[in-house]
Amino acid sequence: MAQYEEKFIIINRKHLEKLNDTNPKMVTKFLIDLDTVVPYLPENKYYVCNQDEPYADKVIKTILDGETAKEQLPTPQGVQNGGSIDVWRIEAKGLGAYYENDIRMIVDMLKECDEDDGYIITKHKMDKLEYENLPEFMGF
Repeated sequence: MAQYEEKFIIINRKHLEKLNDTNPKMVTKFLIDLDTVVPYLPENKYYVCNQDEPYADKVIKTILDGETAKEQLPTPQGVQNGGSIDVWRIEAKGLGAYYENDIRMIVDMLKECDEDDGYIITKHKMDKLEYENLPEFMGF
């Protein structure tokens, strides 16, 4: 059965604009960092519902019921656990590759890497169970 989890960060544009009035450097840095990450994210679209709205409980119940119904669907052929996830593969030439499902981890890793080493980053679909069973990354 689907469970509620907070897995998104939502920033209201008007709050960002207000913050820009008091701390424009912070907002500029945030937007530059966001521009760095966005090209690597899936192109999903979302509806947002404030939790303090009177209809919020109905919205989350509808979403959870829909997610539970999806879990009951038969597993497509070739998929081990009923779904694939987006993963990013970062390869260091001559040193191997690493898979990560959180692009923020890749961004942090690149900040610590020597750009002359030549890294290749690609996005893939991978079975969730296969990803969970990959060996732990030990470094290049």
